This record gives sequence, structure tokens and C-alpha cells, in this order.
Amino acid sequence: MEGIENDTSNPLILMCDCMKAYEGNYCEDDFDGCTEVSCFNDATCTDVPAPGTGATCPPCPSGYTGDGIVCNNERGEVFLPFLYPSNYSVFTDVVDGSANVALPATLQFGGISYNIAYISSHGLISFGSVYNAYIPRNFPLDNNLAVVAPYWDDSILSGSRQLRYQIVSGSSSLISQVNTFLSSFIEDNFEADWLLWAYWHDVCSYDDSICSEHECNLIRWTLYNAAVGYSVNGTFFENHQLSRNRSVVNIDCKGAVSNWTNVVYRIDDLSTTANTPPVIEASENFMIAVGETALYTLRITDPGDSISVTIEFDGELPYTFNQDGSIWTLNVTLSSLVEFNFTVIATDSFNATSTITPQ
Repeated sequence: MEGIENDTSNPLILMCDCMKAYEGNYCEDDFDGCTEVSCFNDATCTDVPAPGTGATCPPCPSGYTGDGIVCNNERGEVFLPFLYPSNYSVFTDVVDGSANVALPATLQFGGISYNIAYISSHGLISFGSVYNAYIPRNFPLDNNLAVVAPYWDDSILSGSRQLRYQIVSGSSSLISQVNTFLSSFIEDNFEADWLLWAYWHDVCSYDDSICSEHECNLIRWTLYNAAVGYSVNGTFFENHQLSRNRSVVNIDCKGAVSNWTNVVYRIDDLSTTANTPPVIEASENFMIAVGETALYTLRITDPGDSISVTIEFDGELPYTFNQDGSIWTLNVTLSSLVEFNFTVIATDSFNATSTITPQ
């Protein structure tokens, strides 16, 4: 009979397989379908009770599609492989220096035009002026600097340790790969006319002491906790999550921060329009009589930016200052006839400030 076999230890006993939904000596137990299923991102698995079979997982997280067991990024796995032009220039045997490159067209960076780039031996590129600082810093930098830092740390170029660079344009396959990658990444059509390719090859720390350290594929060391990001004119900037951290050596490790091992920044005028200070909407007059409690309401906004609001109060009066979204309310109690005034100060993340002092 199918599904029946002899128990060789006792020829008088026949062994039967349980139906798929059950287990146990007498098939009385519900088989846990979760033993055969692993939900995406270790989400909680739920067994389908017998006589049902299998298991269910929660829906895929936002941005993913699938059955909860296998979830795929909605925009797909997009990755830009290492690009290597057939010809390039070499810059080496330098302690602190830059290779200057004339750009084939004007580059708009933070609303300012640049026509020359300086590729530093220390893993950064400056525009318009040379910047060869070897100790990395958090961004933003000084007002007159425009810098992009793939991996800014104190390094030395000598022998096989080289800075290789090239302007790539025309119908190069490198241009096509970049266009394909960025079009998929930003989910919009992207067409580059040219690109500046820079490769710090076999670069080591200045003191040569930690060249043997290895993490993942490319980044092997950091002497001063490398900086990664960009800064323009002390106003527009971004620091990578691993920047200025000992873990920055993991930046090329898949999954170190996200599923991306490419770091992409957009620095054109779509993301770098001039910053404006917070907007304060309130009456310029504040009226209160002795023995009363009065409210002064302000609406403070700065679209796309965070705001810090403080109040400077001149006078010994009980008051509270509370927030509800973009609405701030000052509650003042005047118990005796005294003179007082106050100033509300709103500051955004770029340190742009607005104030109001009611009369």
C-alpha cells in the first residue's frame, strides 16, 4: 500500500505517513509551517492551522513588493559597477597636492558656476580653488569652498599609489552606464554629456602604518576617521551617515548603511536653491492689563527645514511658551504694573535667523 511501510523492529506494526498538515506519533499535532518559512527581514511568521498548510508573513515593507517571504525593491537592484576608462592621466609622488582639470563645460554647483576642478591627493575634489587639507572635517566648510569628498583622509601618493583621472565624454560606454544607473536610481531620464572620473589607486595612509587593514573590497583604512559628503559655500552640505566615524571603512560594504554600495549626491540647482530664513507670522503688538493672562500666538514656518525657536524675556513675569506644529503660543500673566518686553527668535539648520519683538 502506498504510504505504508513495515516497521522492521516489529513485523506486526505498520507505519503510516501523516497528512501534510499534521505531525506526531498519531498525527494529532498541527505541523508548524513556519519551520519551513523565513519571512523577509525576520518579520513574525504565522502558521496556517490544520487542516490548512503552510505559513503566512506580514506584507512587504514600504518600497518593496512580494509575498512577505521574498520582497524585492520596487525600483529593482540598481548598482553602478566600477568604471575604468581605457586612457587616463596619472598624478603621483605627491604628499599634499592636486591635479587641476579644466572641465569641458560649466558645472553648476550650489548655484555657482565652475570651470576647473582640483583633485586632491587626500581623496576630495574642490572646484574653483585648490583645497588640500589633509585632516578631514565635518561639513560645512568655509564660505568660499566648494568640495566633494568621496573619501577624505590623510594619504600619500608614491610609486604604485596613484591618483588616476580623466574627463570622459561622447559615446563612451562609461557614459551609457552612468546614464542607465542614474535614470533608474532617480526614476527619471538622465543623460550626462561628460563625467569627471577619479580613482585613488592603492592609496595608503600618510604614515604607512595601517595599509594592511582590510574591510570589504576597496576601503582599507582610515587615519583620522575619513569624511564623506559635500559642502558648497558653507551653506549647502551633506555628511554621509558613516562620515567622521571609525566605521567609515565599511562604506563600500553591502548593507553597511543600506542595500546600496554606491553613494549618490545631487548638487545641481534643483537641490541647492538659496536658503531662506524662517518666516514668523504674528502681530507686532501685544496687549495685556494688570491682573490678566494674555496669549500671543505665532506661526513659524521654514518649508523643508527644521526650526529651533527660543524666547528672550526681559522681566520677572510668569509665562509659558508652547508649540503645536507650526503654531507657538506665549502665555503671560501680569499680576502687577511692571515693564517688560520679549523677543522670539527662530533659527533653521543653516543658522539663518528671524526675530520679532512685539511693542
